[in-house]
Amino acid sequence: MLGLDAGGTSTRAVLMTSQGECVGYGVGGRGNPIATGPDLAAQGVLDAVALALDRHLAPSQMCR
Repeated sequence: MLGLDAGGTSTRAVLMTSQGECVGYGVGGRGNPIATGPDLAAQGVLDAVALALDRHLAPSQMCR
């Protein structure tokens, strides 16, 4: 599962298993299209998702 918090200052993406275990976390730029326009907002979301997919966390680490 992928959870997103796309706001006016930053975007956070959390990647979790179906059991609720966090396996990835990423932060991107602004994700609110009203605040930044659709192109920059889309890039902020894509950056956060890419980092979450790329940064697999060790089992002892927790998502923020």
